Amino acid sequence: MTQTALITGGSGGIGRACALALAPTHDIAVQYYQNETAATEITSQITTEYECDAAAFQCDVADPDSVRGLVEKTEQKFESVNVLVNNAGVFLQRCLEQMSRKEIDHTLETNLRGAIYCSREVLSAMCRRQRGHIISVASTAGTRGSGTDPVYSASKGGLIAFTK
Repeated sequence: MTQTALITGGSGGIGRACALALAPTHDIAVQYYQNETAATEITSQITTEYECDAAAFQCDVADPDSVRGLVEKTEQKFESVNVLVNNAGVFLQRCLEQMSRKEIDHTLETNLRGAIYCSREVLSAMCRRQRGHIISVASTAGTRGSGTDPVYSASKGGLIAFTK
């Protein structure tokens, strides 16, 4: 049985690199929030260059119902999620006094709660199979802090603690 990797924030940057790195040995599910074009491009590249299947799914990782739907669609397409890469993230690079409550909430909900919701949705099936991997992409800002975006740092510090 082919292994399946679900990569949140998989349409660009680090997520795209993770999708390409896992494609030689996994089917790939790419979660995107807004950029459907980039998500479609990476899944097309994967299916062209590797002997695997790939699909893109829109989801707001900060919404637990949306995450539930993402995992259900991924399992319908690929049977199971064997690897979850919690990569979706927001980095506004704004000082705290410049951030609105909405921006603070969006950063925390995406970077921390999103990873929690995604992990929760795949964990029970991984435990039943007694196999699975959850990888969370954090930042050195999560251990050192940042004067230019302390909310981002707090979200990544929380992600590090949650993952441990």
